Amino acid sequence: FRPDLLLSGERGALPGGGGWEWILTPGHSPGHVVVYHPERGILIAGDHVLPRISPNIGADRYVDDPLSDYLASLRRLRGLPVEVVLPSHGPAFTDLPGRINEILRHHDERNARILEVLAVPCTSYEVSRALFPTLPPENFLHALREIRAHLIHLRREGRIRRLSGDAERWVLPG
Repeated sequence: FRPDLLLSGERGALPGGGGWEWILTPGHSPGHVVVYHPERGILIAGDHVLPRISPNIGADRYVDDPLSDYLASLRRLRGLPVEVVLPSHGPAFTDLPGRINEILRHHDERNARILEVLAVPCTSYEVSRALFPTLPPENFLHALREIRAHLIHLRREGRIRRLSGDAERWVLPG
């Protein structure tokens, strides 16, 4: 498999003209991009901004803090003049800044819930089970990866710490 086009940087024009640009939006995956037409106000958002759900942001061995990357790329997109957003899942929508604000609030609320759970030391699995006690097994791995991304993010912010030992246990600092 050989790619047709290699991108470098954070933003650029797509070849072939037409006014389309690509914008690097890591988070759901390290190399995720959206496609944007500034003159028409069209954003092909892929999995970056979805109308009804938040895309899975999982811990990745190749990325130090995928949740920080995702939140930063959301904030970069929030100011784009966009008339319509075309996501990879769900219907087209028009209020990009409003949807981004909802997703940012969602992640703030998730962080707050994790901090409540970490009043006692917990593994990533235990935090995931506390937040999603009835999640079907086929979806649990996604939840576990996303909780781990949140834990890494909270640790990098200094809001939690990892205990030393055999199991990866997390706790509030102090």
